[in-house]
Amino acid sequence: MAWSFPKCSNLIKGNGAFFLARKAFDSNDQAGLNEMREMLSALANLPNAGPVVIYDCGVVNFWMNRYNDAEIMFDRATAFDEVKSGALYMLSILRLNGGDLVGALASCKACIEFDPTFSKAALIESKAALQLEVDPEQKLNLLKHAIGSLNNVSEPYFGETAFLLGRCYSGLFALSRHPGMCRAAVEYFRKCLQQNYRDSVLARIYLGFALLDVAVGRFAYHFALFWVLFFPLPPLHSLFSCDVCSDRIAGVRFHCSKCGDYDMCLKCKEAHGHEHPLQQFDFDANVAPLLEECEQVVLIGLQEFEPDAKSLEDCSKSAHAGCANQAKAFLARLELFTRKS
Repeated sequence: MAWSFPKCSNLIKGNGAFFLARKAFDSNDQAGLNEMREMLSALANLPNAGPVVIYDCGVVNFWMNRYNDAEIMFDRATAFDEVKSGALYMLSILRLNGGDLVGALASCKACIEFDPTFSKAALIESKAALQLEVDPEQKLNLLKHAIGSLNNVSEPYFGETAFLLGRCYSGLFALSRHPGMCRAAVEYFRKCLQQNYRDSVLARIYLGFALLDVAVGRFAYHFALFWVLFFPLPPLHSLFSCDVCSDRIAGVRFHCSKCGDYDMCLKCKEAHGHEHPLQQFDFDANVAPLLEECEQVVLIGLQEFEPDAKSLEDCSKSAHAGCANQAKAFLARLELFTRKS
């Protein structure tokens, strides 16, 4: 295919080349796409190259997975106000995909500051904030800022926005232990599913874990570890440990109101007793319906991988490694929360 644009301005040539590049991309015409890329590259490298030509050249390079060339073009395009927002947004995607999370956050921040209406940059900001490993205080600030940005995202992205808001609130709960955070996470994961989010399996699994966190938030005296899929955070320990053996208390807890902050596990209470009357705190049966909902939500998600599974125990035996691992992780947390001794 030989394309030419005689007697046209460079802008018109660039627009024509980009239009044909899009057609070639949609029809998987690699030869035509490469020819248009070469034409756009030649136009973009002219001394008087316009911002649209430079930006379009970056997009075509992006389509062809020529990420270094695309980044060079988008970086040049940020010098022009006409295409600055789009160029910064594309740079944030490239840097996120390339593992440069700090660079991705910087590009998103610059994009939103330059054009507050360019709200979809918040999607990239939140993904980078969730992945970036920094100290807890920095993480809290990053997640709070991402939530603020996500709240300005326009309706077409709402399914993905709700999912990312749920993840950010789960992250805040992991760091702050504030029960309102996990309740907000549940709310947004539900909204995400109502909006037919494209990855409903992952959303259901996250919802199941968030629901369990709500249960834990209500009856948290024997909760040990917070764990989030694909989102490593420092381990957070139970609110109560035994003042005799120093182990985390799982199940029944015995509290002495006269001694103040004094708690015993069942084993030490039976072995050693205590000089004062002890108040017993058992696992509260009122939370059982919520735990059943947690299990059902996760099961429905994992049945995408194991359609014949009737329970999470069935899923834990699946030949699909991801399905089995998620089921085992959820069952481990559930057992940790509900066991009596």
